[in-house]
Amino acid sequence: MALQIRRGLAANRTSITPAAGEIIFTTDTNQIYIGDGSTPGGNPVALTASGNITVGNLTISSPGVIDLGGNILTSGLVGTLANLTSAGGDIISLFANAASQATTLDTLTANAATQSVELVTLTANAATQSVELVTLTANAATQATTLSTLTANAASQANDLNTLYSNASAQADSLTILNSIASSHIANLAALTNNAAAQATSIDIINANVTAANLEITNLISNAATQATSLLTLDANVGVLTTDLASLDANVGAELYTMGNYQNWTSNVTTISSALDQLAERIKNLGG
Repeated sequence: MALQIRRGLAANRTSITPAAGEIIFTTDTNQIYIGDGSTPGGNPVALTASGNITVGNLTISSPGVIDLGGNILTSGLVGTLANLTSAGGDIISLFANAASQATTLDTLTANAATQSVELVTLTANAATQSVELVTLTANAATQATTLSTLTANAASQANDLNTLYSNASAQADSLTILNSIASSHIANLAALTNNAAAQATSIDIINANVTAANLEITNLISNAATQATSLLTLDANVGVLTTDLASLDANVGAELYTMGNYQNWTSNVTTISSALDQLAERIKNLGG
């Protein structure tokens, strides 16, 4: 299996800071860079015209001469060798991780194309969002004015609520009075209901009496006709009686005169005659 190291486009190299000793290969420029843990994109590996390889201050020339570009202190050589041994182990781990990192870099490269399209879309959306932002800013001013109006209305509504609470108290008192009046009305309605029953009974009695009265009136009308006939007969008889009394008066006048009772008799006859006249007049009135 081939050994792979971190790779990608030269434009994306400086976006990462490779670890110390980590190798980066740019696939479009075919350049190699070695990381030192602090330099973004790593340090370039250059091949000079004499065939030397230069990495920063480190120059490797054939046949195997290493120029560090400075002095090597012997007091630190042991530590340096020890560090080289440790670094060798790190390099082995780096090579092992390189395959995984290369795969990750391939994925990042593939994603870069998608992200590039998304970036174009985001750029286009940015223009639309800019217009929307202008609209939102304009709307914000309108909403601020509306909010001021709402605040003013809130104060007015608070006053209205205070008035409503005040009116509610007065209405509660009025309802208490109405309830009291309603109780009185209910009692009066009960009394009226009781009176209605008594009045219904009275009406039944009156109806019965009217029926009886109608019967009496019918009898009176019937009797009136009979009485009218009787009155006419009585009137005729009174006339005859008056004539007879007149004759009687004439016949007994002389005898009474001779007996000295003429004046008394005349007075009695006059009284009787007046009574008969009054009776005759009443009979005529009754007869119509």
